[in-house]
Amino acid sequence: MSDEVRLEAQEYIQKGRMLLAADKPEEARKALEQALEKDPMYADAYAAMGTWYMEQEQFKKAREQFKKALLLDKTQGRVYFDLGNAHLMLNEMQECLDCYNRALSAGYDHAEMQFFMALAYEYMENDEMALRHLTRAILKDPAVPEYKVKKLEVLARMGRMDEAMEMADDLIASAPELFEGYHAKTQLLQQRGELEQAARFAEEAFGKFPEDVGLLLDYAKASALAGGIDKAFGLLERAEQMPSFEAEHQNISLLRAQLYAEKSDFPQAISAARACVDMEEGVPFNQARQLLMNLLMATEDYPGLYEAACAQVALEAGDDYYRAALYYQALALARMGRKDEAREAYRQAIRIYRNETLQKPNQLDAYLYRAMALRDIGELDSALEMLDFISNLNDKIAEPYTIRAEIYRQQGKEAQARAELERACQLKPELKQLYGAE
Repeated sequence: MSDEVRLEAQEYIQKGRMLLAADKPEEARKALEQALEKDPMYADAYAAMGTWYMEQEQFKKAREQFKKALLLDKTQGRVYFDLGNAHLMLNEMQECLDCYNRALSAGYDHAEMQFFMALAYEYMENDEMALRHLTRAILKDPAVPEYKVKKLEVLARMGRMDEAMEMADDLIASAPELFEGYHAKTQLLQQRGELEQAARFAEEAFGKFPEDVGLLLDYAKASALAGGIDKAFGLLERAEQMPSFEAEHQNISLLRAQLYAEKSDFPQAISAARACVDMEEGVPFNQARQLLMNLLMATEDYPGLYEAACAQVALEAGDDYYRAALYYQALALARMGRKDEAREAYRQAIRIYRNETLQKPNQLDAYLYRAMALRDIGELDSALEMLDFISNLNDKIAEPYTIRAEIYRQQGKEAQARAELERACQLKPELKQLYGAE
């Protein structure tokens, strides 16, 4: 291929990229196709076409274009990175990491690269490796706030709260004009149980960004957790008057439902939770759906609970909300007296929980729901065995102790039940309100 033809192909690629950046996707595609017609052996043309497909969220087609580019030129680290991103979007995690490592071997060791490796490891629930690559991303480009936000999220999830707080303070110091650091610090203070300090800090943060409805929402949440429920209601009314209200409309409605629930005004809480679900526009609002199920359970509205649980299960998301809904579905049937259907629903849920833990052994909530289902169908010894396994994996979780206490009570072992509840309340002091002085 002559140099002139290669130059013409390069020009078409440049035009395609400029048109894509100008939000002219069809014109961009035509320019890139012309580049391929001019020079069908030009790796950059296939890579550019792969980028076009990525922008259109056609990830399988993007993957094939990047592979074609690499068949022609295996030295392009950037293309390995792009191919890894296509695999990432297709949930092909091992292929994704293989491509990222090939990109590194080809000399493409950018901060963005390290960040995406962290995202892949996070998806695979490997927080140690995610943290390692986030640290590298920050070292390579400390000016990107997104890297620090993700690192403090991972640190908090790992229970390394002091390090997470240091990262939040660093984020505020390095990017004081961004709300993310203030939002993260408010949440961290709440997780550490410093509720009054969290409320004061949230108020201070909102004072710096008085037009930010998200920070006002943080302030309302923090006030409620610190005991100021009426104040929180007032802040929500204020939020509804702000120009940017629509951006947080669902979250504001969710918090209102939670506040009503805290005041034991269950009819208002259920109405607000249903309103949240009704606001969905294609994307399920899982937090609102979960709250609605919890409220229906608390008010013993088992037909309503069954309907809500079935709607969640039908999404087949395979996430925490799906696992909870599977259990609620069976429980609602049992409470409505539909015993045969309930037993089959429990058995189906147990099978699904088992399959999930075989694929993801660290999925503790699946083990927990499985233990609860076993308890409900009377297989108490199997339930206790499952609970012991959970506690051996992580003895800082309160729920296995409360469930174990319920089983011991069914077995007439009051002393053991009290000991289990005492341990649960040590781990989660707010349970004392639920179980009284036990």
